[in-house]
Amino acid sequence: MTERLPFDGLRVIDFTHVIAGPLATFQLAMLGADVVKVEPPGRGDQLRRMGGEPDRAGDGLGTAFLAINAGKRSLALDLKRPEGRDAALRLVAGADVVAENFRPGVMERLGLGADAVRELNPRAVYCSLSGYGRHPDWAWRPAYDHIVQGVAGAMWTQGGEGDPPIKIGFPMADTAAGYAAFTAVCVALIERNATGRGRHVDVSMTAATLAMMATPVHGFLGTGTLPARIGNTAFSGSPASGTYETADAALVLTANTGAQFRGLCATLGLEGLEGASDPVAWRDPAVDLSHVRSAIADCLRREDAAHWERVLNEAGVPTGKVRTVPEALAEACIAERGFVSAVPDPGRPGEEFRLHGTPYAFDGETPAPSAPAPHLGEHSRALLAEAGLAGNEIDALLEAGVVEERRA
Repeated sequence: MTERLPFDGLRVIDFTHVIAGPLATFQLAMLGADVVKVEPPGRGDQLRRMGGEPDRAGDGLGTAFLAINAGKRSLALDLKRPEGRDAALRLVAGADVVAENFRPGVMERLGLGADAVRELNPRAVYCSLSGYGRHPDWAWRPAYDHIVQGVAGAMWTQGGEGDPPIKIGFPMADTAAGYAAFTAVCVALIERNATGRGRHVDVSMTAATLAMMATPVHGFLGTGTLPARIGNTAFSGSPASGTYETADAALVLTANTGAQFRGLCATLGLEGLEGASDPVAWRDPAVDLSHVRSAIADCLRREDAAHWERVLNEAGVPTGKVRTVPEALAEACIAERGFVSAVPDPGRPGEEFRLHGTPYAFDGETPAPSAPAPHLGEHSRALLAEAGLAGNEIDALLEAGVVEERRA
């Protein structure tokens, strides 16, 4: 974006690691915030050592880390040492947002909890992310995305009747928590600008996951019964909706209304099935509609997915070829909106690293990272100087190993 970004001038002190927390602060960075990533010396964020390319991970620049830490600055600081804690307090004194995703109680033991920060800086919005929130019976438990998917019931919703619990194929719980934290911080900043005081934002990965599962959750809350596990069948119960094989690839279609069902039948030349277009009958277990799906499947195998995607959408039947991730990224509706951007590759001079941006655009422009992800400790000296530490104080911290500085 060429104009002023929404969060230009906002200072974020980011004590988060791995996925959920860094994803939240990544959104702030793409909107112009100065995000200071505080990491332990020597190893840094665990995500630095993860990703699909071993050479990158070995250098502490794993692809997963590069993807959600672009645009941030890195300070390698030992928070377990009193001098490190004191330096961190100097940083948060001038912060607009402080974010952390340790288990509840860890930041308090370090002297950097919400109460300590708010006493020093009442305007700061303090955001805590954890697996289960701050309930005493749950707060101490370690949590990862896979575990939370199970605890929150997300794995139970996947697959069809009789299947074992199935994990969603990407870190959904982490992602849900990251976007929930980003949203909550934005709301708290709006309030802070009106009242002058920040809030302590508490984000639970489990609650965020359940919020993403609104359909099965409100289905149970409203009826008292558990929604069926329906696999690729649409929530409408339409016997036509689902995933089909074509001559070359899988196709998903959702004839979820009577009009869509009739349009599907007309396009496929299956007018004899139009008597099954009543949505009320779709939910009636006494009505056998198994012949509908088999007749549609036989027709769809005669042409390729691109053909059916075109003609069925033209007929008003929502349809899409099932794409791989590269195919989805290459489609004009994504590629031409600037969802993917490129920054200089911090581990491979002269090359670029591509990464995703935001799912929203402002006046037709999609925010993108302003710089690549940092090397561990790349900005340590500059950040401490900005916090008011003198050169000799910074030298002493470096000498004592409390701070690590990356040298070219």
